Amino acid sequence: MLYAEPLEPAICLTVMGGWDTDCTGATAGSLVGAFRWARALPARWVGDFNDRLESIVIGMTDNRFTDLAERTLAQAKRLGA
Repeated sequence: MLYAEPLEPAICLTVMGGWDTDCTGATAGSLVGAFRWARALPARWVGDFNDRLESIVIGMTDNRFTDLAERTLAQAKRLGA
């Protein structure tokens, strides 16, 4: 996270480290996004998803990011976070 400005080097440097690159790259991008908010991120990293997430989880194969964010917020409120 020392290289988290801007977003692309944070993700790319993390992935270039090897090992579990999908998870580590996603984690680096998520942390930078959480610190900077999505609206501050370049469109090439957040604009092409059309608010859709396809998953291989049975029963949850097609999701909207906004729905998932609302569910996450509801859980955080429920847990008193």
